[in-house]
Amino acid sequence: MKNFLVRSSTKSGRASGEVSGAAVEATATSGSQTSSGTATNGAPPAKQARKSGTSTEDGHAPSKRKRRQGRLSVLPTLPLDVLYEIFAHLSPGDLLHLARTTKSFCNILVTRQSIFLWKSVLAASVLDGSPAKPADMSEIAWTALVFGKPWCTTCGGKTSNKVIWALQMRLCTPCVLALLYSDSNRGCLPLKDPTTPINALLPCENVHYPSPSLKTKRWQMAWRKIDIDEYKRKLKDLHVRYPDEGQFVEQRRLLDEGYRRAFQAREEWAQSCRDLENAKEKGRSDELENIRVQRLKDIKARLLLQGFDARDLESFSYRQDAAIRASKPLTDRTWVKIASDVTRWAERVRDDRLRQERFQRRKDREDLVGRAYLHFLKKIQPSTIPFMPSLDVILSLRRVSDAIQDDAPVSDHLQRTVDDVLVLSWSTIIHWIDTGAHQLRNIIPGDWPCGTRNALRITPAFSAEESLQDLDLVSHVWTCQSCTEPHHLYGLDALAHQFMRTPVGLNHTHMQPAQRAHLAVIELLSLLSLDPAQTTVSDMRRIADSKLFICTKCDHDPQSPSTIFSRSWTSAVMHATRYPHKDSEPATFALMDPNPLQARYIAARRVARNNFPEPEDKSALQPAWGCCSCAFHLRRPATHAEWHLQTAGPWPKLDELKEHLECSHGVRDGVEGRDYFYNRQFIRSIGERGIDIPTKMLLEATELLERVTANSTLA
Repeated sequence: MKNFLVRSSTKSGRASGEVSGAAVEATATSGSQTSSGTATNGAPPAKQARKSGTSTEDGHAPSKRKRRQGRLSVLPTLPLDVLYEIFAHLSPGDLLHLARTTKSFCNILVTRQSIFLWKSVLAASVLDGSPAKPADMSEIAWTALVFGKPWCTTCGGKTSNKVIWALQMRLCTPCVLALLYSDSNRGCLPLKDPTTPINALLPCENVHYPSPSLKTKRWQMAWRKIDIDEYKRKLKDLHVRYPDEGQFVEQRRLLDEGYRRAFQAREEWAQSCRDLENAKEKGRSDELENIRVQRLKDIKARLLLQGFDARDLESFSYRQDAAIRASKPLTDRTWVKIASDVTRWAERVRDDRLRQERFQRRKDREDLVGRAYLHFLKKIQPSTIPFMPSLDVILSLRRVSDAIQDDAPVSDHLQRTVDDVLVLSWSTIIHWIDTGAHQLRNIIPGDWPCGTRNALRITPAFSAEESLQDLDLVSHVWTCQSCTEPHHLYGLDALAHQFMRTPVGLNHTHMQPAQRAHLAVIELLSLLSLDPAQTTVSDMRRIADSKLFICTKCDHDPQSPSTIFSRSWTSAVMHATRYPHKDSEPATFALMDPNPLQARYIAARRVARNNFPEPEDKSALQPAWGCCSCAFHLRRPATHAEWHLQTAGPWPKLDELKEHLECSHGVRDGVEGRDYFYNRQFIRSIGERGIDIPTKMLLEATELLERVTANSTLA
């Protein structure tokens, strides 16, 4: 019985697979030594017991020192009936630990006379939800298996492995490798019935089986080696006793039936033990959780008395602190130890909450400015809106920043204050726009034409396009180096786009002159007999949007010589900066003069384009169109989540805006620049290919074929 009380083992015992407690004790005390006191197996010399001898000084033997007696040293000297009465009130685990403390207790408890005591405490444990002892195990062995954790039931080593109920063992990792076969190393059973799996005959269970080096583990089905070896031996004996194959098969069937019945009984018992173990662990977990919940309530009560807000005490991070989540009741002594750490946590959570509330109030005030700014934008010229600063810039203005600086909630008084501040900041905003225009003038190449500069007039009816007309020439072509897609910006498009790309400060290092595109525009203007120093972007769109141009060098398709590629003026400029003209001779353009048949074809293509937008008309699909008569495009303000949308929320698309013009203003065929405008902060999408127009001969042949077909149909 004492074998189950062993708690430690030597490395040599584990390596050799020793399972007996007596063998473990023998291994620990039987190291072979030489006469000089050194171990013969390379281990460090064992300590020798001190022997009494004659003193070399006075010839008297030294007196023996009496060991200090412990507080429970008198307990083993009590009468047995008194001890049994005391021990009967212990749990099986406590009784087992008591038997492991001293030899005196071990001699009292590990005897046949004390079996009744083990039976009594085990019977009481069954009432508390522990598994019942099976008939094939002794009381002490069962107690060591169920209540003896964290010790291995074989070698006594410490382990975190759970009980293997089907095998009635709790094994450490080395013992698993030494005492169990896995599904991969149990070998084959040549005499076994091939139709009966081994895991239906012998007790087995999934265990974390280690590799031979003990460095890795994986879940495998495992059997006890003694069970496998015994089954092999019985099959071999049957095969020797019954050489006839038929008799052997019959006897093997009878043997397997017995094993199967025993296996089913063991499996049912093991499953009941697992269920009880899980229920007990669940109960213990719930008990500890209740203790933690009560501890948290007690800590909250103490913190509330210190003046903390109840909202701060509900923080998840606060409740995850180790001192708070401990599964021990809170006492005054414990509170003295953890008060400083818990208070520090509560202060941190409170500071985070206050900081978040300040941030939210600041965000609410900034959103109020966004709503006020939207209302302010509705009062200025619609065409000036693309050049207005973003909400970031408005918030950085001194008057606006001072108005919302105080940490106060949003109110009607603050709303009126912000409205007044925006009106007073109108001159500052105009100077901000003029500063950006001045920086753009500084990077205009000297050989580019320049228009007449108008005097800056700060009035409520300020118009950026009129005041900055000298920068809105179509011959001023720019490209933004910070954008990934290739594009061209004409005139004030560069200024509006730059304001969007740098919403806080003005920095025109990203804006570069597009020299080749500028030369292409100059050539197109000469074809249209327009003055480069006077033609603005709006003039070019009004005059040239209905014109088509062809490149005299490459706009005839060699695969289809009967087709000519015609281009809009923006597509022609883009073509001049692309292959094959990018690194070679510049493109040369000619103004296309279509004959009546080609004009009909172009008109039909444009009607189809309006119904089914082609790449040349992608700008109509952009949400960047505004109404010149009202603030329909300013439907909702920009908030923190929409600051990238610049001065207001999403603008309408062209078809949506035309529907608004027809329904609200009675305008059916609106004109850009007069009835509606494009938000110049956004790059206007164009197509590069243009319209493929058949030649005159092909159109005439097509018309003749249509007439012949119509006449044959009538006949």
